[in-house]
Amino acid sequence: MRVPLFGVGLKGKSPTVTSQERINCFLERAKDDDKGPFAIHGTPGLEAFINLDDYPFAASTIENDSPPVRCMFVQGGQLRVVVGDIIYAFIPSLLYGCGFTGFPANGSRVDSAIQEDGSAFLADGNTRGAVVVVYPSDQLTSTGIGIQNATAVTDTDAPFSSSVAFEAGNIIVNKVGTGRFQISVDGTTWDALDFANAESSPDNLVRVFVDHGELHLFGETTTEFWQNTGAADFPYSAVRAA
Repeated sequence: MRVPLFGVGLKGKSPTVTSQERINCFLERAKDDDKGPFAIHGTPGLEAFINLDDYPFAASTIENDSPPVRCMFVQGGQLRVVVGDIIYAFIPSLLYGCGFTGFPANGSRVDSAIQEDGSAFLADGNTRGAVVVVYPSDQLTSTGIGIQNATAVTDTDAPFSSSVAFEAGNIIVNKVGTGRFQISVDGTTWDALDFANAESSPDNLVRVFVDHGELHLFGETTTEFWQNTGAADFPYSAVRAA
C-alpha cells in the first residue's frame, strides 16, 4: 500500500484540509514514468547571525571551542544569549556580556521567563535560579567590562528548578525531581509554603508552561492543566474537567 507521506507542502487556509508547509526545501514534479511524482530538493538553512569568536572580550571568556548556547530570549528589545556562565546581549553595532557567580558554566539547558517589570528569571536545573534586569543602553561599553545585571537567587526557600513560566504577576517554577511547582512574585523572595503538586500522577514535573492564562504542567508521562482562581492562600487549582 502506498502511504502519502509527503504532500505538496502548500498550507491551506483550513488546517483540517492541510497544514503541511515546506521549510528549507522545494518540490520538483517528476516525469510520468519516474518512480515517484515529486523530487525533494534541499535549500540552505538559516544564515549565521553572529560568532562570539569575532569579539575579543567574548572569545577570552570562552574556555572551550564552540560552547553550546544554553538559552536565548528577548528582553528590553535586546536579544540575550546564555553561553556557559555568561549572558550576552546584542543591540545594533554592540555586543556586551556579563558573568555572575552561582550559575555553573556547564552545557545544561536554561529556561527563561520575562516578568512584568521587564526582568527575566532563569532556571538551569542545578541552582535556585537567577534574576536578570535590563541594563540601560547608554551605560554599556563595547567591551562589556563592569556590567553586572544578573544576580543568583540565594533565598533557601527557592527550589532548584529547570523550567520557569510567568502568569499574572507570578513566577512559576518546577522543583527538580518532584511533582511540585512553586511560585514567587519577584523571583528573588520565596515562601516555602507557596507550592502545589501535580495530582493526577506521581511522575516528576519536567516543564511548566503558560498559554492563554492557563498553566500547563508537563510530567514525565502525564500533563495537567491548572488555572488561576485568585484564591488568597494559593492562586492556582487544577482544572478537573481537563
